[in-house]
Amino acid sequence: MKKSILLFSLILIFFCNVTKPTFADPIISKVTGTVKHGDTIYISGDQFGHNDLNYSFIGFTVDETTVGSRPVNSGGWVFDEGGAYDPTVSSDQYHSGGKSLRHEHPACCNSTLKYDYGKYIALDQTVFVSWWTRASWSTDGQWKMFRINWRDDIQDDAPQMTMFNWTNSSKQFMNRPGPTTGSAGTDNYMNQVMSSLQNTWYRHDLIINLSSFDGNYDGSYTMLRYQPGDSVYSAMETNKMTHNDPPQYWRWFLWQNYAGNNMTGFEAYLDDNFIQVGSQARIELCDDQFWENRTSCEIQLPLSWSTTYISSNVNSGSFNEGDTAYLYVIDELGIVNSEGFALTVGQTADITVIEPPIDPRLEN
Repeated sequence: MKKSILLFSLILIFFCNVTKPTFADPIISKVTGTVKHGDTIYISGDQFGHNDLNYSFIGFTVDETTVGSRPVNSGGWVFDEGGAYDPTVSSDQYHSGGKSLRHEHPACCNSTLKYDYGKYIALDQTVFVSWWTRASWSTDGQWKMFRINWRDDIQDDAPQMTMFNWTNSSKQFMNRPGPTTGSAGTDNYMNQVMSSLQNTWYRHDLIINLSSFDGNYDGSYTMLRYQPGDSVYSAMETNKMTHNDPPQYWRWFLWQNYAGNNMTGFEAYLDDNFIQVGSQARIELCDDQFWENRTSCEIQLPLSWSTTYISSNVNSGSFNEGDTAYLYVIDELGIVNSEGFALTVGQTADITVIEPPIDPRLEN
């Protein structure tokens, strides 16, 4: 009997060890292709994870649009609703590509950029949103920057999350799960990530894990702010209920850019807006050899993705030709290669990492 129990225990231990998933850092072993804006690079390695490439990016669209006009509404993006204060393409200020979207109006109105995902976003998955912004104002007031809503609406109802900025006091990051659709419900205030600096480009990232089911307190929000030259600011809120009751789930991404409550002289710019539903897996070109020391990064635009191979269009962002940039692969769990793969922007890459030989004296 004891032998049977011992044998069963050994089999169980073996089975658990074999089937237990391992989460190793992504490994980049080779990169080929030209590291030039709009060109394609090919990344070989291992542990890249999974990505369905369910994303949308407007950086190239804005750069290809005539200054002073609005991009054509397409692919779920709404730039032009016929309003007097809809955003226009500008070359006055930009983060990358020579152009950005300019939002300017009196202290009365909204200048909204919209993205319609096309259907409600199901629970129990990840939403990743990123954008660069820059703003200025003459007198303090309220800047309603961004919200994710269940409908094409900028009213403060539920379910939605909002990022509001009182420039003379607090920044309001609110999660509004309900209790019922159409009501404000309970405002769950979270750590703020918005910068108080004017006339400075900075990047916001939101990594949102939606509740697994209506009413469950197992959602989370991770908020990052990249302000070039400074350490990345990070805040995380866990055990959050993102939604309380069906059937209205998130669908609309709204950069509202409302300025009011005594704010005057408001002007804001947006650049390189990126939305991905289903995963936070992505590729980044960053300014430092080590991920933990990065201060500025540019999201790349993958064309194919497997655990060992990725092809991607290059988004050079604010990097200039001749700059050294470091390539990172982030998997769906947020695991990243801690040391970047060095590339030279503007040059053709055919680089393979050569592992040092193993000293035979150390093999055993």
